[in-house]
Amino acid sequence: MAGHKRVAVILAGGEGRRLWPASTPERPKQFLRLFGDRTLLEATWERARAVPGVDDVWLVTGERYAELTRATLPDLPEDRLVLEPSAKNTAPALALVAGLIERHSPDATVLVLPADHHIPDVEAFAAAADLALRVAAEEPALVTFGIEPTRPETNYGYLELGDELAPGVARVRRFVEKPDTDRAMRFLLAGHFAWNSGMFAWRNGVFLEELRRSEPVLYELARAVARGRDWHALWEAAPATSVDYAVMERSRRIVAVRGRFAWDDLGSWLAVERHAAPDRDGNITLGRGPVRAEDAASNTVFSEELPVLLLGVRNLLVAATRSGLLVAEKRRLDGLREALRALEAVARQAAP
Repeated sequence: MAGHKRVAVILAGGEGRRLWPASTPERPKQFLRLFGDRTLLEATWERARAVPGVDDVWLVTGERYAELTRATLPDLPEDRLVLEPSAKNTAPALALVAGLIERHSPDATVLVLPADHHIPDVEAFAAAADLALRVAAEEPALVTFGIEPTRPETNYGYLELGDELAPGVARVRRFVEKPDTDRAMRFLLAGHFAWNSGMFAWRNGVFLEELRRSEPVLYELARAVARGRDWHALWEAAPATSVDYAVMERSRRIVAVRGRFAWDDLGSWLAVERHAAPDRDGNITLGRGPVRAEDAASNTVFSEELPVLLLGVRNLLVAATRSGLLVAEKRRLDGLREALRALEAVARQAAP
């Protein structure tokens, strides 16, 4: 259906606490250069613009990141930078931008991309996104990207896929919460489960219909934005919830495009290290700071500028920035967020 304008929306509002101290509330992970000279946000921007027919890109982030976003993406038009008054998760963010799109391009087909994903094969991604947008234009459905699993991953939610509707497109039977290792292995072997990537495509009007059914407050927020009315009171009243929980898991018209390309959600240091090349001793070096390892193996080091010396250590994650220093056994990284809260409490007590 050629009449549907194609629009991309980048979600760039998270803080990335599990990548501390590189990612902080002042400079969250989407602004980091983890691989090469591009930030994650720049890589997402370039991916969005590589999708056929997408020449209109919106970006949603917090008000505190406005200047950092403008500096990172100087080509982003000012009227396409959407600023959240407060952090409310992805459902309110998408309701806000859906209202703006309704005002400008009510027939648009929308591609939703988080800013913290790693997708090295841009061409394969663009082909899958093109298919997702075509399906969304032709069917009154919410389209998600189901990534073909390559390991029994316990940090992602899953999609159980049903009937094949077309090559590479299937119905979604249900959403499955993050499984334990045994269940994740069963999903991997079953062949009809996919990772829930958090990338979507839909017609803007279809998304608004589903919002009206599942979260009336968010629908009223979107409608107020679309009509040019003041919406800030509705924003304050809106639930802080994800679009998966608020809309996707409650809808009966979900389909998935199979993503047969390498993909990762860079939500933790262990996710980041999966995409870096180790040396002959299994050590991985990230960042620009000098690193020397002697009698050391299977360590990962991120340093922005400080020299780091490893002597006789194994299986450590070391991250050094101006914001802090993290030294942890890799097997303990699941507890980083809780430990960081404890550290922040100590810092508050010590402050004069």
